[in-house]
Amino acid sequence: MILIIAAAAAGSMTAWEAERRYSAAASLHGQWTAFRETAAPDALMFVPQPRKAVQWLQGRADPPVAVVWWPARSWLSCDGRLAVNFGPWLRKGGTLAGTFTTIWVKQEDGSWRWKLDRGSNLPRPLPAADVPRVTTSSCANANAAHRTAVTAIADRDILVQLGDKAPAAGATAPPGGGDGALLQSGESPDGTLRWDVRQIKGAPEGEHVVRVWRWDGRRHDLAVYESTREN
Repeated sequence: MILIIAAAAAGSMTAWEAERRYSAAASLHGQWTAFRETAAPDALMFVPQPRKAVQWLQGRADPPVAVVWWPARSWLSCDGRLAVNFGPWLRKGGTLAGTFTTIWVKQEDGSWRWKLDRGSNLPRPLPAADVPRVTTSSCANANAAHRTAVTAIADRDILVQLGDKAPAAGATAPPGGGDGALLQSGESPDGTLRWDVRQIKGAPEGEHVVRVWRWDGRRHDLAVYESTREN
């Protein structure tokens, strides 16, 4: 036990800082070791089929070289208990690159555990600043967030990634995405950040859509839309 969780238990640590420590632990102690020690009991990952992370990772040998990754954007619930991180990943030597999305849930002891880990491949790595851009859900009228349904209205700064294309500024999410089998869903305790993961209807196992909604004080707008399909 390398105590990654204990190291991330400081109450002041943000989800994006936990992400960086997660990546550093993968390089220092082994990729699957770091995944295993930071996964929530019900965590989901795509390999590329959807698998329960705890079962898939059990006893799995670490690859000789771990990928490295760092957050470029982070969405946070008003209560600070749920976060969605997005950014580039890179295999040492630059032979492979892509993007990742991790959903983190803050534990009672202040540590963070991930609930979802998924990624895509890109022909070249995306740049990322030293500090990611953090978007926090509105705290206005948060008592109504649990009672308010999500909408198809795009957040003013929505992130859209389709297939293995790099996210593009001003991109729009295609309609639908909510008619396939539900693989995972959840929300922050205050209801101001929600997500779901669905199998694409009629597609091979592993083809999926991830959607994240952010509370803006009146409604839940679509903040993240990622699909394994390019349209």
